[in-house]
Amino acid sequence: MKKLVLATVLAACATMPSRGAVLNFNRLEGADSDLVSVYTEGAFTVRSIGGGFRKRISPFPNSPSLYNARFNNVLEITAGGGTFSFDGFSLYLQSNNSTSYTVAGQLGGASVFSYSASQGGTSDHFIFQPSASTAPVDRVVMTFNNYARVEGSSWIDDVGVTIVGRAVGAAVPEPGAWAMMLSGFGLMGGTLRARRRSATPRVA
Repeated sequence: MKKLVLATVLAACATMPSRGAVLNFNRLEGADSDLVSVYTEGAFTVRSIGGGFRKRISPFPNSPSLYNARFNNVLEITAGGGTFSFDGFSLYLQSNNSTSYTVAGQLGGASVFSYSASQGGTSDHFIFQPSASTAPVDRVVMTFNNYARVEGSSWIDDVGVTIVGRAVGAAVPEPGAWAMMLSGFGLMGGTLRARRRSATPRVA
């Protein structure tokens, strides 16, 4: 019985399902066109390396997004030291502008994957998705190179990411896992108390 309860508790602690998220930048603070250097949403942190992204309402889907305010700009995505997979993002281009971009994933500083593509020629909304689920990484770097008649030509939105593993010391069990853990500890405590009572010698 004790072994079964302990196994249940350990299973609850170890069960950390992957959690998909979409970074939609709806929590961006400040006025429209304000520069964005660091943005946090859920477990993820997005940094503008070099500082060229601005908060601006995207024509699609008419919500806050990151506006590429320079010809060349870089975004870095991390998850507090944890690992995650990269699932894609949305890109909106102004009319007659184009952009090329590279999405590179790293784990412990080593390259895990790299995708490059280009879009443009018309005002349109594009969705970039890897051909297959990416291997876990702890850092994604997105590099954008704009080719436009005016500075800035693209909006970045709806970045898909999925937590795979949490950093040491950062694991927080789900509510269901907490309930299983507490139930398991309660059963263990009850079992130990019952054994102590049965083991106590009785004086006739």
